[in-house]
Amino acid sequence: MRRLADYSFFLGDYRMAQSTYDSVKRDYQTDKNWTFYASALDPKYLDSAAMHYMTKCNDMQKALCTSMLQANSLCMYNQFKDAAVVYLRMANEFKGKEYCLTALMYEQASQCYSNMGWKRKQSFYLYLAGKCFDIFGLTITDKGWTVAEDLINFGLKSSNNDSLIKLLRKSRINPALQQSYLDEFLSKAELKVLKVINESATFSQRHLIEKQIPSELSTDFTDLEAQRVRFEEWKRDGLIDPNTMFNPSDLKAFFIKELVTVEIGIENNLNVPIFCSNVYLICEFSENRVEWKRGENYEEIVVERIEIEPEQIMIFKGQIKVLKKGYYRVVGLSMKFMNKVELNHCIEKKGKRLNSTKEERMKVLYSQDKSLEILSLDSLPLISAFFHEIPEEIYFGQVVKSTLEITNISKFPISSLKFKTNLPHCIQIGSFNKFDSSFYSATEENEETFLTSNGLVEKKEFDIPLPAYSMGNLLDSNESFLYPGRTALIPVWLRGEWHGSSNLKIAFKYECEIKSPFLIFRTFGWSKEIKVLPTIKANAFTKSGLTCNQNTIGIEIENLNELDLEISQISCLSPIWKLKKIDEAEIKWTISSHRIFYFSLERNLDPIYEIEKEMALVVDDYLSSNSKGLSFKDSNLSLLISSIKNNQSEINLNSPFLKNFLNLSRQNWRLENLKNTFPHFSVSEFTRLFPKYFSDELDLIIFWNAGNVKAHHIIQGKIFSIFFSRDLSWISCATISTQTVGFKLCKENYKFSLHGN
Repeated sequence: MRRLADYSFFLGDYRMAQSTYDSVKRDYQTDKNWTFYASALDPKYLDSAAMHYMTKCNDMQKALCTSMLQANSLCMYNQFKDAAVVYLRMANEFKGKEYCLTALMYEQASQCYSNMGWKRKQSFYLYLAGKCFDIFGLTITDKGWTVAEDLINFGLKSSNNDSLIKLLRKSRINPALQQSYLDEFLSKAELKVLKVINESATFSQRHLIEKQIPSELSTDFTDLEAQRVRFEEWKRDGLIDPNTMFNPSDLKAFFIKELVTVEIGIENNLNVPIFCSNVYLICEFSENRVEWKRGENYEEIVVERIEIEPEQIMIFKGQIKVLKKGYYRVVGLSMKFMNKVELNHCIEKKGKRLNSTKEERMKVLYSQDKSLEILSLDSLPLISAFFHEIPEEIYFGQVVKSTLEITNISKFPISSLKFKTNLPHCIQIGSFNKFDSSFYSATEENEETFLTSNGLVEKKEFDIPLPAYSMGNLLDSNESFLYPGRTALIPVWLRGEWHGSSNLKIAFKYECEIKSPFLIFRTFGWSKEIKVLPTIKANAFTKSGLTCNQNTIGIEIENLNELDLEISQISCLSPIWKLKKIDEAEIKWTISSHRIFYFSLERNLDPIYEIEKEMALVVDDYLSSNSKGLSFKDSNLSLLISSIKNNQSEINLNSPFLKNFLNLSRQNWRLENLKNTFPHFSVSEFTRLFPKYFSDELDLIIFWNAGNVKAHHIIQGKIFSIFFSRDLSWISCATISTQTVGFKLCKENYKFSLHGN
C-alpha cells in the first residue's frame, strides 16, 4: 500500500495518493511503527513529520532532511518568514551539540530575513552564526587538521576576508592552489581590503607574511663586520663592576648620523616564493622620553627588494640614520608585498618576566621591553679596529702573526681597552712597544726551568696595552690612553688549535674619561671564519725501563698533509721527568708519511707529592659538613725543561708569547678534561679543587716546520697521570656518601697513594 501511494504521488495522481497515505498512516499508528508513520506524513505534512522524527523517533538526521526540504519548499513560494521559523527550530535542537550545523541554520535564517528586508533580524542571526562557527573552529584548530580548515576557509573566502587570509599560511595543500589563493588575495587587496589586514589585532598570529624572532640592535662600522655585545654578559662574567647602574642593553647610545641596524626575522610560511619591495624601519622620536612622534628626525634606509623562498626564514637588516639629539625607538616595519599591498607590521617584544611579588609569580607578567630604544648624542667615544694579514686557512698548530690597528676616531680619550674571545687559548695580544718580538725565539743557552702558576684560573678578559703620550712624546706609563686621532699598532699571534672551520669572535670593551653614565663603557665585536687544515697526528706510549726511575717513551707522528715536514725540536715540561736521547745515533727528523721516535724518560727528583697532599686537604674540606672554604693555592711551580733539538740553537720555551700559549693550552686541556669527567661540577669548583699540574704529569711539545710554516703540537698530560690506589673513601670525612654530594671520581684515571700519610 505504501508503494502504491508513492507511485501515485510520482505519477501525479495526488487524490489517490492522499487517500492511500491516510489509510497507511492509520495502520502504522495502530502498530506504533513511528518511523514509517512519520515517513508517511512526509508528502502531506512535512512539519508534522519533522516533529515525529525528533520527538518519538529520535532520528535527528531524518528530521534535518525533512526540515531542509520543508524550508526549501517554503522559500520557493516566497514564504521566507515560515522558512526562517523552520531554520531557527532546527538551530535550537542542535544548539550546544553541533556548532557547525547551528551556525548553518542561523545563517540560513538570516538569509531569509534578508530577503524580507528585515535588516536587524538578519544582522542578529548572522552574528549568532559567526559566534557558533568560531566555537566550532576552536574544536579543530589544535588538532592539526589544516586541510579541513582550508576547506572551511575556502567556502567562506568569498564573504569573509579573514578566511581568505587564513588560507595564506603553511599547509599541506597543493602549491598551485595556494598560489591561486595568493592571487585572489592580492586582487581583493587592490579593492581597499588593506585596512582589514593592517588593523587586525591577530595579524602576527596568522603568519601571513612574517613571524618575528628576537631582534637585536647592532652598530655597523665602516671597516668592520661588527655588532654590539650585550653589556649584561660582560657584567655577569665579571668584566664590568657589578655595582654599576648603567646597562646599555636597556638604552644604547649612538652619535648623530651614525647608522643603526636592527635584525628582524621574516618567515615565509607559504609553499610558494614571495618577495617584498621598499622595505624600511618605522621609528618614533622623543626629546624627553615621554611624548613620542612617529617618522621624525631620522632617515630610513630603504631596501628595494627582498626575496624569501618557501618555508624559509630570512634575517632582514634594517637601518636608520639618526639626525637629532634625543631618544629613538623602533616600532615597526613597512613593506610593499608583491608590489601590490602596503603592509605595516608592528614589532612587539616582551621584556623580562616579572617575579618579585606574589602577584607577579602567580600571573604571567612581563616588564616593558626597551631593547629597541636608543639614545642619540652629539658625539660618542668610538674606536675603529682592523686586523691585518689574518688568513682564511691555517694549519693545525701553526702560529701566524697579525697586526691589530686601533684608531680613536672620536673626540674623547680612550682607556682600559680589553677583549674577550670564544677561543682564549688560541690568541695572544702583544705590546705596542714589542712589535718586532719573535714568537719562536732561539737561544744558545740551555734553559732548565719553566716557572708557572699551578692554579686553575678561567681568565675571561685580557688587557690590550695602549701607548701613553705627553706633549706628543711617548711615555712609559701604566695609565695608558689612546687620544683622539691616535692610532696604535699591536702585534697579535693566532694559533690553529681546533679542527675544521670555526668562527673566531672577539669582543672589545673600552672606557672613556667622561663622567656620563651613557658614555663610560662602550663595546663592539669582530668575527672572522677561519679554517684549520690537518697537519700531523701524534701519539705517545711508554715501555718500562731498567729501573723504576727510567722509562722508554715512544712518540708516533703521522703526516696528514702533503707538506714535507721536519721536526726541529721535541721538548718536555714536567715537575720531575726529563727527556733524553737513548744513544748518540743520528736521528732522522724528516717525516714523509709516518715515523716513530724513541727517547729515554728519567726521573730527576723523588716525587714528594706536595701537590696531591694539598689537593687532598681541599677535597676533604669540600666534602666535610663543616667546610672552611679551603681552595687550592695558586702557587708557583717550577717545571723542568728538557729538549731534543735538531740543530745547535734551541727554541726558548720561556719566550713570553710561547710561554703564554703553553700555559693557556695546558689550562684549557685540564678544564675540558675535568668537564668531561665531572659534568655535574661547575668551573668554580674545578678552580677550587684541582691544580693545573700533578706531580707525575708531563707535556710534550713537538716543534715542526715546512718551508715558511712554523708550528708546534702539544701532547698534554696523557702519559703519566696520578694514579690513586684507593677511592675517596680514605678521606677522614668518610661518613658522607660520595654519591650524595655528587663527587664521583673515575678509578681508572684518578687514583693515588700518600706515601706514609
